[in-house]
Amino acid sequence: MTLRVRCVQAVFDCVVNSLKNVLNIMIVYMLFQFIFAVIAVQLFKGRFYYCTDDTKSTEPECKYELAHDD
Repeated sequence: MTLRVRCVQAVFDCVVNSLKNVLNIMIVYMLFQFIFAVIAVQLFKGRFYYCTDDTKSTEPECKYELAHDD
C-alpha cells in the first residue's frame, strides 16, 4: 500500500512541477503577444478603417462626434 501512495505522490509532484513550467512559458508567450500587438497598433495606425455608411463618400464625412447635451 505504501508503494502505491509513493507512486501517486511522485506523479502528483511531477504534474505540479510541469504546471509551474507551463505557467512560466505562458507568461513569456503572453508578453510576446502583447509586444507584437503594440507594434501592430503603432505600425498600422487605423489603415484598416472603413465606413459602413453608404451615404457618405469621404472618410471625414463618415467620422462623427457625439453630441453633448448641455
